[in-house]
Amino acid sequence: ITYAAVRFFLVRSGCATELAYETSGIGQRPTLPLNNGALKGNLVIDKPMSATSVQVLLATYNEGYAPSALIFDLYKDELLVAHAELPPEAIRDNQFATFSFNQAAPLVTGTYRYVISMTKPDSQKMLSAWAFETAGGATYQVGSSVFPGIPKIRVIEKTHLPQNFSITPVEPGIDVVENHVILGSGYYVHGLDGQPEADFGSVRLATYRPDDVTVEYSGATHGWVIFPIRTNKYWRATLDGKAVELKSFLDFFPAVEVNGQSKIRFYYDSSHLLKTLELCIAGFAVSVILLVMTNGRAPRLPTGT
Repeated sequence: ITYAAVRFFLVRSGCATELAYETSGIGQRPTLPLNNGALKGNLVIDKPMSATSVQVLLATYNEGYAPSALIFDLYKDELLVAHAELPPEAIRDNQFATFSFNQAAPLVTGTYRYVISMTKPDSQKMLSAWAFETAGGATYQVGSSVFPGIPKIRVIEKTHLPQNFSITPVEPGIDVVENHVILGSGYYVHGLDGQPEADFGSVRLATYRPDDVTVEYSGATHGWVIFPIRTNKYWRATLDGKAVELKSFLDFFPAVEVNGQSKIRFYYDSSHLLKTLELCIAGFAVSVILLVMTNGRAPRLPTGT
């Protein structure tokens, strides 16, 4: 992204998150239906995270969606640290349902208690969670009944971006990611191998046309000025007015070698297009001449006329 000089790009909100924690165990079975009472248990968080949502694998017993909305609460000791409510239509049979928090919940290492409850537990249709049959001695509770195992739960957190990146919501479900390293239309690197740091501060755009770009390099060290554009054999470059050879960076971007302050021009050589046009015009002219010569011949009269 940095080498291509892309400063802004849009992503779906889910793209900016990643799996931070997931329960594990052996075997699987549905829990007792939550119509019998709230589903409760413990989660042991082994690393700090900023949770944005929790996913739970649920069963609606072949129904199109759940018979009731669900509430998810997460506690640290007696302190409520996260809360989310999910409507019935967002809960599908044998699929992970996502409980999104209104704001990110910072979780430290330790034991947390979850409570998942139906808003209409008196419904005639059932709703259960899928659980591991055994999970290292863990247990869960539905109503007053305790069972071995643990529900299939995932904790989702925001993606850890590099320091120079930021994410800003622009509308529901859409975020814009900004790369603050990008300052201009070209950059300097100390070498063409590996992944050198791109320095945009020492390269300034002087003039621009779609087929003719001039930049000024203000640095004092040897290196390469990169143009973030795909090139082909018809692009040319000059360094302080003198023609220079174009190299490639990452087998894609054109690069010009510099040894200090300089002005680099990068332009498209259209002379081959003129030659092609001349050949086309010449071919057209020959075709017209042959057509005129063929149609201009006097008709030959039949013998004996």
